[in-house]
Amino acid sequence: MKKIILGLISMVFIGLAASAQWTIDSVNTVGVYPYKGTTSGQAVFSNGTEWNVFDANTNVHTFGNLSISRNYADVVSYGDKVYFGGGKFGSNADPQYTNMVDVYDGTTNTWSTLTLSKKRQVGGGGAAGNKLVFGGGIGRTDISGPVYLYATADIFDITTGVRTTGKLSKARSNISVGAAGNKIVFAGGWFWDMSYNIINSNAVDIYDVTTGLWTKTTLSIKRESMAVAVVGDEIIFAGGATNNGGTVKNVDIYNVSNDTWTTTNLPTARYGLKAVVVGTNAYFAGGLFDAIENEVDIYNTAADSWSTIYIPVSLSAFSMSVINDKIYFAGGYISGTSTYSNLVQIYDPATSTWSTEYLSIGRRDVAALTVVNKGYFAGGVYAYGYPVALTTKRVDILSTSSPVADFTASATTIIAGGTVDFSDQSNNNPTSWMWTFDGGVPSTSTVQNPTGIQYSNAGIFDVTLVATNTEGSSTITKTGYITVNAAPCAVPAGLSTTGIAATSATFSWDAVSGATKFKVSWKVAGNNPWTTTTTTSTSKMVTGLLVNTAYSWKVKTVCSNGISSAFSANQNFTTAPAKQGDFVTSGLAAYPNPVTDQFRLSVSSSMQLPVTCTVFNMQGSIVKEFVLSDYSQMVSVSDWSAGNYYIRIVDTQLNSAGLKLTKQ
Repeated sequence: MKKIILGLISMVFIGLAASAQWTIDSVNTVGVYPYKGTTSGQAVFSNGTEWNVFDANTNVHTFGNLSISRNYADVVSYGDKVYFGGGKFGSNADPQYTNMVDVYDGTTNTWSTLTLSKKRQVGGGGAAGNKLVFGGGIGRTDISGPVYLYATADIFDITTGVRTTGKLSKARSNISVGAAGNKIVFAGGWFWDMSYNIINSNAVDIYDVTTGLWTKTTLSIKRESMAVAVVGDEIIFAGGATNNGGTVKNVDIYNVSNDTWTTTNLPTARYGLKAVVVGTNAYFAGGLFDAIENEVDIYNTAADSWSTIYIPVSLSAFSMSVINDKIYFAGGYISGTSTYSNLVQIYDPATSTWSTEYLSIGRRDVAALTVVNKGYFAGGVYAYGYPVALTTKRVDILSTSSPVADFTASATTIIAGGTVDFSDQSNNNPTSWMWTFDGGVPSTSTVQNPTGIQYSNAGIFDVTLVATNTEGSSTITKTGYITVNAAPCAVPAGLSTTGIAATSATFSWDAVSGATKFKVSWKVAGNNPWTTTTTTSTSKMVTGLLVNTAYSWKVKTVCSNGISSAFSANQNFTTAPAKQGDFVTSGLAAYPNPVTDQFRLSVSSSMQLPVTCTVFNMQGSIVKEFVLSDYSQMVSVSDWSAGNYYIRIVDTQLNSAGLKLTKQ
């Protein structure tokens, strides 16, 4: 594999792994990498001197050196940062300590440092809310000074990096730390008595990141080297060692939400054990026993019950990690031998079954991390050596690659009655598909790319896809993905005006599919009101028009689903002129008619002004006479009695017209 050296940093590019496929990379230096943490996208390994970052999204490996080489750094992973706090260097006879905290930021792919208030090997660290806390530990103030146990708690604001200090209830080291909600809990550990004898502690210090207050309590038994598992609001402290090196079964459980403690027991006593969580279950394995064990103790937090499974091949010094809700027990050795195993034993809680994979080389003490459904197995001891065991650079990367469901559609907005084809776009080779089409027919499908899904009713509908392969399943629901509009009414086409006479004309148009009726409107051209009527036919003869007058008309469709089209474009025509001396039965118009107060009287432009108007009642008596000097004029009827009237007009050429008017 090609490495590009950039100062102290190299970058390694590896190909994308296919489903459930292994690839091989390497850390920069052979060794065991016990100091490790994750961000949302990176796996970070350190042997105490150098750091190695593997980006699960870009498949790029970078490495460099920590600010100071040391052992026993306390590692806290939180959000997109990994913190390596404190540590010890030098000889065991003359140990030295550091107050450096190396910080990796996965969002910027950069390193920075913080400083502890005391140079020390930190007792334990944890983070919650916006606070990072390193508490307790062992250290010395100067190179030649005495070694102290500390109760100091360094509290860092994660955003600003500003440090404040607090104090544990008892100075101690090797503290087990768990965090959930707004609480960070420091439990157990060891301290010295006046004769420097190591004594286990049952002290518990709880830091509330919201209030900044400390409270204290005690464990059910004094101990150290507990495993910590966090399931929801519960922090579980399991197993541990007593003063004489004995193992215990004790389990103390702190519920953050109601601030209560409960106790239970492991089926198998052990200390230095490993813990992982899948769903509501905590799994405990490994550690030191009175005898070789392959038991995995399972605590169901919902049922408050224990069960046990057995690793098929008993090995010591294996790693334990979770990839895609399956538990991986990787590497190890047969106790009492120098036989190192490359076996990866995989337990699937969903099916209660075991399967196997293999590391590229057998080794123990492999560092295991999981990021973005990729498992990283780094470094480790691959052979016995004296005085130093033989270690490796090897990093085996397992891409379990359960599907990431996704899909597209041939259309997302259609007309009722239309169909949609769907295309699976899921990653990582799914082998089965379950589609659900809200509002569609059929409503479900198990083919990869369903076609012809019909939507008959208007509405907005969801589509769900569950994509599955041997590594798991992925579900995606696209809410409101398909919009189905009611079938539209088409605007009538093929408009024509025929039979144009002095006072009438016929409007025609083509038939429209789905139409139940048509609305036809016409008016004297210009800024005049429309007259509207409906018809079920595709033509309409209009009478009572003004002679020799320009008109406009339009039509729209009304469909069975209650919606209408837009109106057509206006069609224009002019009525025929009247002959001299003709009596035009409707050469004038009154609006409104019937009338209550006043109406507008309009005469044809073919009439020669001024026009004499005479109003008769039904008995033939003249009610009113007046002269029109314009083609349109308002006429008051407020003093007329209710009834029917006849209006007759005569122009200067003796052309005449008349109409009937009703006064209400």
